[in-house]
Amino acid sequence: MPAAALCLSVLASLLCKFTIRDVGFVFIGEPLVRVTESKVSRLGDAATMVLVDQQSADGGAHRRALAQALLESTAVVVMLPGDNAHRLTLAIDGARQDIELMSDAGRLARPLDDPVTLFPLDVQADPCAAFALGWSPGRPAGAAVLYGRGRLAGPVLYGGQLDRESILDQLELVAESCECDRPRDWLQARHLPLPWDEDLRRRATSRLGFDPHSPRIKAEMERILARGPGGSTAGLPTSTAEPDTLMGYDEVRIVSEPTSGQASGAPFSPSVPATTPQGFPRKLFWFLIGLVVVVLVGVGMGMSQTNDKAA
Repeated sequence: MPAAALCLSVLASLLCKFTIRDVGFVFIGEPLVRVTESKVSRLGDAATMVLVDQQSADGGAHRRALAQALLESTAVVVMLPGDNAHRLTLAIDGARQDIELMSDAGRLARPLDDPVTLFPLDVQADPCAAFALGWSPGRPAGAAVLYGRGRLAGPVLYGGQLDRESILDQLELVAESCECDRPRDWLQARHLPLPWDEDLRRRATSRLGFDPHSPRIKAEMERILARGPGGSTAGLPTSTAEPDTLMGYDEVRIVSEPTSGQASGAPFSPSVPATTPQGFPRKLFWFLIGLVVVVLVGVGMGMSQTNDKAA
């Protein structure tokens, strides 16, 4: 029995290399809002707001704190103020407890690496983010589940939409393996624009265990995600067009990592095209190597137990 459990654990680690949360740091898509001069336009419904006085479109330090929270969390539940804040708190706390219990019981694709964090949105400090998430004065309290670099895990929940099960559904999505058979509608979800500089990129690389800007990582994720089925958007605020080969990234042109002298914000354009891999697929190769190791370990443990009994 211990050998079988070890076998399942190793196989799960081989098959579930990336979670959907990981993908959210690599592929971004379209933002929820666009800013032109002092006007902010919400792309989903064409609503607009005008920034006045010293209001900042980028949210300043408040939104940078949100970007940092996303780096340190599996997901962040952004809390939007309203008249039913107590119900909102109960729903979020219940969903957080449920996802942690599911993780401990092995019911997720991979145990949660980081906690689910709450982030009360200060609408005075960042009115643009509140507008982007559909908040307005007089609305009931709401919640938005964000992951990666600010991507929505589902529709923003307000009033009667807001309950424990709805929040849990979105948290489960973020914890899923991106290699599952789930429809890929989550790839089209819009995101809240967040600050992203070299310091945040370094922190993300350290936390994730891979560089989200790496062309090699992007190409690997594309190959994995291309196997997934399509699906309806299920209420997600999405881009108006279907993503072109996962946000237009062309893996056949990827040959190496960017050099240290290249600017971090500039797109990587390799000069030599890569050839299509031939022969035995590398991922299958390593899968079989892992399977052989697990079988050998299991046989060794079985023989050891037999010898112990004989002795």
